Amino acid sequence: MAIQQQHQRPIDEAVALEQVEGAVGAAYLAHHAEIRGTLLQRTRDPEAAEDLAQETFLRLTRELRAGRAPRDLRAWLHRVAANLAVSSGRHATVEERYRARLYEPGEMGSPERDVLRHEEHEALRRALATLSSTEQRALVLAAAGWSGAEIGNVLGGRSAIAARTLICRARAQLRGRLAAAELGTTGA
Repeated sequence: MAIQQQHQRPIDEAVALEQVEGAVGAAYLAHHAEIRGTLLQRTRDPEAAEDLAQETFLRLTRELRAGRAPRDLRAWLHRVAANLAVSSGRHATVEERYRARLYEPGEMGSPERDVLRHEEHEALRRALATLSSTEQRALVLAAAGWSGAEIGNVLGGRSAIAARTLICRARAQLRGRLAAAELGTTGA
């Protein structure tokens, strides 16, 4: 009996994966054009819209494989697509904001740029030093790509939400102190 159950499980998993693939395929045929059109309106970029549409259906695949089927598939797909578009826009905004600060490949640094960069690093170091050690550690870990949950664990078992809140507040303080330093004032 135990041998029969061991052989049954892979067959059940294969059937389940086949059902997921069929469901995603049917959803793709039924909703892809509409989702892509909505994303095209939001992004105004055909390639970005297609990428986000593909990511939307990948997320559907993950949800179905995890056994979490959306109640209203069309609404769920539109919500995920909208969230992905907003997230993509945020990432693009941050990238644009910091692009000017990066060296281009093959670009030689001028002495003036090197001095300015050194001054920016020093201002950042001084501003970081005004934060608590916990805030400093959280910011450094976030900058290294750690998730809120990982940072929370390192900081003594805080929840992911508490860690993200700490990071958000520390970033706000850091921005304020850097802005004050840039203006030549001393502020909290």
